[in-house]
Amino acid sequence: MKMRESADAPACARHPERPATQYCQKHYRYLCDECLACVDPKLYCPHRTSCIVWFLDREKRREKREAEQGWDKTA
Repeated sequence: MKMRESADAPACARHPERPATQYCQKHYRYLCDECLACVDPKLYCPHRTSCIVWFLDREKRREKREAEQGWDKTA
């Protein structure tokens, strides 16, 4: 099992052995890169306009949708 770099560094809420990379202000939990997704995007969140988790998840979903549709960003 891989240990976190520092005992003081926050751990992912779902994967305690992994370091957290982001923090969800709505649910008060730390997330690793694998868990980085908005848990309930359709429910109201007072932090949505400044939420890095929401932004990164939205970008990931957009890129996946574009790849499925065959969009070429270089064209």
